[in-house]
Amino acid sequence: MINWFKKHPISSALLASLIFVMIMVTWGMASYGSDFVQDFEANWLATFLGLMVGIPLALWVGSYQERSTEKERKGKILLVLKDELNGNLVKLKEHQDSIDKKMNASILSGVLKDESWQAFSNGGELEWIKDPILISKLSDAYNVIRNIRLFSDRFFSITQFRTTGTQTMVENHIWKALEEATIYSFSIINESLQAIEVNLKALWF
Repeated sequence: MINWFKKHPISSALLASLIFVMIMVTWGMASYGSDFVQDFEANWLATFLGLMVGIPLALWVGSYQERSTEKERKGKILLVLKDELNGNLVKLKEHQDSIDKKMNASILSGVLKDESWQAFSNGGELEWIKDPILISKLSDAYNVIRNIRLFSDRFFSITQFRTTGTQTMVENHIWKALEEATIYSFSIINESLQAIEVNLKALWF
């Protein structure tokens, strides 16, 4: 019952106003008889009707403005994240298609971006996104991107000072982890982008 009132504030206000009027009229007639009815019609009826219309109207306007603000804010956030993820996807595809992948792997950390995601996360802006599935997919996508950047940094640190033609077990391990993370990133980023598109369409239509 309490949840119903929370979900339907306008209907709740109308119901509460109507119950209040009925109680007042019943009490007045029982206490003062016909004199109360005449006085009620002359003075109080307009006031009560104004309350019955004014309160729900104010609640509706407030609710409409809140929904509009939420849609606008959520739409802007999703568009920014969409652009950032698409940019990362382009860089990852360039890496996969590069002739010298190991040379390119060393600079992945510098070209992959997660600044927008970090800013929204730290600023509490992600609260505007109410879809838990979308949040989960976005979190997974940016976690993979963060891992790739980490592997790229470590790969660069190991390879920049080693002798040409030599490889270490650690280098091979990091390279394998980097490649696996890169391959996995395509599917998880695309899933995130698809989820973003679904949410954007729900906002616009």
